[in-house]
Amino acid sequence: MQKIAIIPSFKSMIYPKETNIFRMSMRRESRFTTQTTVTICARNNQNISIKKGENINILPKLHQSSANDETLITAQLNQKFQKTVQRMREMIADKTIKCYHAEDLVMIDAIQRLGLQYYFQSEISAALTRHYEICCSGEADYDLHDTSLRFRLLRQHAYNVSADCFSKFKDKDGSFKKELEKDSKGLMSLFEAYHIRVRGDDILDDIGEFSGHLLRKMMNIEQSKSTIIKNTLNNPYHKSLPRFMAFDFLENFEISIKSLHDLSDENNWIKEMQYLAAIDINMAQINHQREITQVSRWWKGLRLTEELKLARNQPAKWHMWSLACLPSADMAEQRVELTKALSFVYIIDDIFDIYGTLDELILFTEAVNRWEYDNVTGLPNYMRVCLKNLYELTNEISEKVYDVHGWNPKEFLQKVWKDLFKAFLVEAKWFVSGHTPSADEYLKNGIVSCGVDIVCAYLFMLLREGEGEGGKGLLNNHIEIASLAATICRLWDDLGSAKDENQNGHDGSYVACYMNEHKGSSTESAREHVHTMISDAWKCLNETCQSSSPISAYFKEAVLNSARLIPVMYNYDESRRLPSLEKQMKSLLISCFSKFKDKDGNFKQELEADSKGLMSLFEAYHIRVPGDDILDDIGEFSGHLLQKNMKNEPSKGFIIENTLGNPYHKILPRFMALDSIESFEFSIKSLHDLSNENNWIKEMQYMAAIDINIAQINHKREITQEETRKAKVSVNSHSEIVSSVATIFRLWDDLGSAKDESQNGYDGSYIACYVNEHKCITTESAREHVHTMISDTWTSLNETCQSSSLLPAYFKEALLNVVRMVPVVYNYDESRRLASLEKHMKSLLISEETKVIS
Repeated sequence: MQKIAIIPSFKSMIYPKETNIFRMSMRRESRFTTQTTVTICARNNQNISIKKGENINILPKLHQSSANDETLITAQLNQKFQKTVQRMREMIADKTIKCYHAEDLVMIDAIQRLGLQYYFQSEISAALTRHYEICCSGEADYDLHDTSLRFRLLRQHAYNVSADCFSKFKDKDGSFKKELEKDSKGLMSLFEAYHIRVRGDDILDDIGEFSGHLLRKMMNIEQSKSTIIKNTLNNPYHKSLPRFMAFDFLENFEISIKSLHDLSDENNWIKEMQYLAAIDINMAQINHQREITQVSRWWKGLRLTEELKLARNQPAKWHMWSLACLPSADMAEQRVELTKALSFVYIIDDIFDIYGTLDELILFTEAVNRWEYDNVTGLPNYMRVCLKNLYELTNEISEKVYDVHGWNPKEFLQKVWKDLFKAFLVEAKWFVSGHTPSADEYLKNGIVSCGVDIVCAYLFMLLREGEGEGGKGLLNNHIEIASLAATICRLWDDLGSAKDENQNGHDGSYVACYMNEHKGSSTESAREHVHTMISDAWKCLNETCQSSSPISAYFKEAVLNSARLIPVMYNYDESRRLPSLEKQMKSLLISCFSKFKDKDGNFKQELEADSKGLMSLFEAYHIRVPGDDILDDIGEFSGHLLQKNMKNEPSKGFIIENTLGNPYHKILPRFMALDSIESFEFSIKSLHDLSNENNWIKEMQYMAAIDINIAQINHKREITQEETRKAKVSVNSHSEIVSSVATIFRLWDDLGSAKDESQNGYDGSYIACYVNEHKCITTESAREHVHTMISDTWTSLNETCQSSSLLPAYFKEALLNVVRMVPVVYNYDESRRLASLEKHMKSLLISEETKVIS
């Protein structure tokens, strides 16, 4: 049996060490992202050790790696991963067959908490079937812990198990036995079982109160167990999302498992499982980052937020719904499609909530009912654009489903969108008229307006539930599951006193309607009533998911996951932020720079005096792509501090100023080489910490001097030639990269206030057009908008150049150099001259004053 050596801190093993390594090495190849890389040493048949400092990129698709040696290493690691999965499968089967002890159930619980169940579905099914047979036969006399664990796992997997199995833990008076009060593991397992209750499980209602009270009391007395008890109380497994919790759970995995369960001495599976989870988490992080990049690019391409400045613009946040509902690694395409639909739920909500007048919203809804947008008089342009994109998305996904699954869901999807618009319009009419509906009337409409029906409809379609004869009507016949999840969503949303971070509309509230209807009731009692309704809805949802029906277990689990995410999505703090969601997003999309932030999400204070680190960080910022949100923060953070340090540290002022003004990724090294070589040693030592063995600096400086002079001679010769060869290159199939280059070119040109030295024509300007189109916009704000567009285009260009494609790297680098040249060519001074360009020309074209070697 192979042994697994895991270092004490999981977080410490997954961060690359140096920021400049990230900029100079990781981004050279398209396979790298800002995601962490599990550091694993896998040597032949020796022990597998997870160590810091030996980086191997774990990729789900081996063909994406371009280097043969790295492909081989990754293939070997993938082979070891699969072998470990196989060993784990054998362990589960062995424990299931050999004994009645519940350790195979403990393994299943651990697997589920780490989100690894997709690798062990048949083994889990076999083990649970065996325990169900034992449960029905009454052969095993399990203790409180094992009884609770078995009950929960069986019910979660839709086995019909009665809660009467807990009656044996009560005495003759109907009270729970006193000896249970000190059994912390049993009580935590009991509290977990309580959350899987359905209607009629009266004993489980008692169990929740009994175990919850004792655990809260125990948490204050037994400090060594307080963390695990607190986590059990706040995050019961059945109402949590394992994929979202796995990162934190893995860090203290062995301690947590041993605190939750009694284990036999043969528990070497713990290390094996920890190894699997570490790799699985990183593979998921890499995949999720790709998905968010894809979604962000699609969303940006719609350009809806240019028209709707106040609307929410949070594709990464919206994608959390998809990650929660469909956590399996093979569901990437389905997650992206689901997020596209969710994006329109949010944007349409904002149009109804904070943009449209009532007359416009009526036209908006009528247009959807007719499923048209072109011939609607009085409809604002932003509504037309929204509808056009919604219709195109609906048609596109309907065609995909038809091609793959053989049925066309277009009418089905049109109906759920029409229902959503109608519900939004009802709320808008209530607000304009000042009408306060009854609580029941509000909730009936709110179940539709919360958007969960859209989520369920798309899940239904993406999970192939509509296949076969009569499949189209399947969801309509089992609409209760969607309604229950929507009820939980609507009520949880209304419990939050804060609105979403970026909107200030008026949606109404069930609490307000309830208090208006029940005169004299306090806000506290109304909120307590809402909590009871949520609890009852969870009972019904559990019952629906545990009952047999034609709807698949995958769909039921996806709907359950949507309900599990709801408290995370609506748990606003006083600053109108979602700290719990932000934490979960970091665990799913963790960046190699996250370790430089504190618990509050701010960059650590000790970084402020690290000039070399800040300069390297600022350089890394410029290589960002869509979805690299932390790099946006890094740019602002490092740029601000470097400007401050430039004033406070005069000795470093020159090199800091050069870093801010000429970041490496956006300059032309050949143009800067002449200046760089003069102060090369000083610059290198100012930028980096070097060892004493740095004699390579002089060698490199000498080499560069010769290279510059040779280049100067060649360039002079080229310019004096009368004829030049012309080459035609076809890039039609990769027009996006050309378009990005041209966009930056055009916008930089228009930012210049002076014309070319030798012409006085009138070409027009994007700024003038933008100001004319957006009345009351100042020239300054228009110029700021152009700078943002240039920055965004650079982000997209980085992504295109880093992605794998048929275009050669040389061609991509050439186009990047064109873009790098643009600010130089259009940086006119007051005399309508290009001082910067003239300087570079002198450095490239040899003369007596520019000779490096005489």
